[in-house]
Amino acid sequence: MAFEHVGMQADCGSIEVAHDWGGSGSIAETIITALAEEEGVDPVDLDPLYGWIDPEALDSLFPSNGSEAGDPDAYVTFQYDEYRVIAGADGTVLIEPIR
Repeated sequence: MAFEHVGMQADCGSIEVAHDWGGSGSIAETIITALAEEEGVDPVDLDPLYGWIDPEALDSLFPSNGSEAGDPDAYVTFQYDEYRVIAGADGTVLIEPIR
């Protein structure tokens, strides 16, 4: 698994996962896997991430090994379908439903 569940907030339905910088997957893969898990589908059944954000640009902001990341406080926020996704350079990914 490319991430670890950190928590879920039942009151708003958001989930938080931690990207595994030591693993082989990119943060874009972590995001799409977490979204698929949230939706209860296989990742290949979701709309491609590139319809919402450029995965290569995302991965260049947060390199898969984590060692090249610049500002450890950096993050990016984008919308994916009916979710707000917040990904941080520390590997934290928060997925919140947009209401």
